[in-house]
Amino acid sequence: MSFQQGLSGLNATSKNLEVIGNNIANANTYGSKAARAEFADVYANAMNGTGTNNIGIGVTLAAVSQQFTQGNITTTENPLDVAINGNGFFQVTDGQNPPNYTRNGQFKVDKDGFIVNNQQQRLMGYPADGTGTILPGKAVALQMPTKGIEPAATSKITMELNLDSRSALAEPNAVAAKNAADAVTAKATADTAAAAADTAYATAKANSDAASPADPALDLITSTALAAKNVADAAVADAAAKVTSTAKAQVDAAAGPQIDFSNPKTYNNATSVTVYDAKGQDVPLTYYFQKTATDQWNVYVTANGTPLAGTATNPLPSTTITFPSDGGAPVAPVGAVNLDIPATTNAAGAQTLAITGVPMDLSSATQRGAKFGVTDLSQNGYAPGQLTSIQVEDNGVITARYSNGQTKPAGQVEIATFRNVQGLTAKGGNMWQRSFASGDPIVGLPGSGNLGVLQSGALEESNVDLTAELVNMITAQRVYQANAQTIKTQDQVLQTLVNLR
Repeated sequence: MSFQQGLSGLNATSKNLEVIGNNIANANTYGSKAARAEFADVYANAMNGTGTNNIGIGVTLAAVSQQFTQGNITTTENPLDVAINGNGFFQVTDGQNPPNYTRNGQFKVDKDGFIVNNQQQRLMGYPADGTGTILPGKAVALQMPTKGIEPAATSKITMELNLDSRSALAEPNAVAAKNAADAVTAKATADTAAAAADTAYATAKANSDAASPADPALDLITSTALAAKNVADAAVADAAAKVTSTAKAQVDAAAGPQIDFSNPKTYNNATSVTVYDAKGQDVPLTYYFQKTATDQWNVYVTANGTPLAGTATNPLPSTTITFPSDGGAPVAPVGAVNLDIPATTNAAGAQTLAITGVPMDLSSATQRGAKFGVTDLSQNGYAPGQLTSIQVEDNGVITARYSNGQTKPAGQVEIATFRNVQGLTAKGGNMWQRSFASGDPIVGLPGSGNLGVLQSGALEESNVDLTAELVNMITAQRVYQANAQTIKTQDQVLQTLVNLR
């Protein structure tokens, strides 16, 4: 009997060492789970008796159970490395056999755009349509979009800014009016100087004429006064001409264009934003803000230098902003202003398409005693773009990032769990299969129910405790030696019996 007991002990301990060795070998395998050898004692069945004096006949390996505790999560540089923090398994398929289940999140994109593991099995989840809407239902192999994102024409412009209430009028006729007023003042000054020169000359001539005999000194004074009078008269004539000229300029300014985009004196501030036509071609819009009266500003808009209102020779405002006396939200215009952006020629000489009926929201504009500043100027159009990277969110949504700065969901990972995870059948390659003992998979989205969440750019390390395994290996070695000693001792007993005489 002792031989059988010893042999069973040797076999069991050998199995235990195999389990420990396998754990140690996979200490650096991502997603690997430590296993534990579980043993049971063995007794001979008897038909009679209570068996209270039965002696066991050895030990047997009852089960090798994997321990599905959480492993440490380590970050990586690959956004397609995904770790599950909590319960659940990734579902992967070869397209023919039932899905396999794994905790190893080392994924890649193959030549067909499918997300695969190192065994070329495809990750399963919910696909997304062309607009980025997730289509929940039966999980399928996830495939990333191979073509780029389509362009979108601008359909909305939002502007948030402050216009400096301390700014002077910048309208051309106001500038001309100031120049005219300055010319009138200059003429009045010239008239006063001319009158003084006339008086001085008249006085000097009278004194010279009254002198008898004639006084050369008085004649010189008279000659100097006459020269001064002539200079003053010329200054009056010049001032009068300038008054006439500026008056004409004022009339011309009032009748002609109210702004010159090349002359910053004709407007106060400017800013720009790029919009996109139906082809995704960029169209730069420039906004010019021109203060025309207290609390009133004209807004001129150009597309590739072409005015949106009026003509190139006589541009007109696209809208006029009227502020309340406290400088708060505009009282006009009421609601958004629709802009009709014409077809233009860009800097490269190509034709852009017209963009009609684009609402421009100015409701967040203010007029305060602070410097001009734009705090938000946005639009919702974009150019075409190519896929540059993907990112897996914690809820399993796979976000595709494009070269034009846009993002769009490309699918969502579905994960699964089981009522009895230890009933899963190990298949190798860090994968398991369902079995009768494990029950059917319970599927859902990461973060829902008792399922864990995902972490992109990270991997779950093996949960093997290397220190504990080394200690277990020493213990198993001692147990193996003890079982061998049992066989040796039984052999010595038998040898003693054989040698009896």
